[in-house]
Amino acid sequence: MNTYQVLYELNRGELLQSFLAHAENESVATTQFSEYATKHGFSTARVVKVRFLHQDVEIFENAKAVQLSTLSKGEYFKRKPYSKKVYIRKEYYQDTKKYQCDDCDDVLGNGLQLKGSTIVYIGFDY
Repeated sequence: MNTYQVLYELNRGELLQSFLAHAENESVATTQFSEYATKHGFSTARVVKVRFLHQDVEIFENAKAVQLSTLSKGEYFKRKPYSKKVYIRKEYYQDTKKYQCDDCDDVLGNGLQLKGSTIVYIGFDY
């Protein structure tokens, strides 16, 4: 039995949610999600992506999706709910209208700049 993560949204444009399925293949995982959605009244749920979770991938079940602009300076986040990389939100640059985000494992301090509307994931142990 394999573990698949089904990423879905309830309405177009709404934040992504995650559903874990233990199945033989992707189509069985999608069917399991459809049954779950029907049982819980998610009539407008739409599957966005189904991905196989390898043994070494942390299953991030308690992922909470938020916009980057809602985080405080110095807060940790992941860009995807199944990602291993952890970033820290730094200062906001007025000229580019973006937040500086640094990779916590990068000693050189190379980072990236993201818009405040970027969806990131919090709620994990680091």
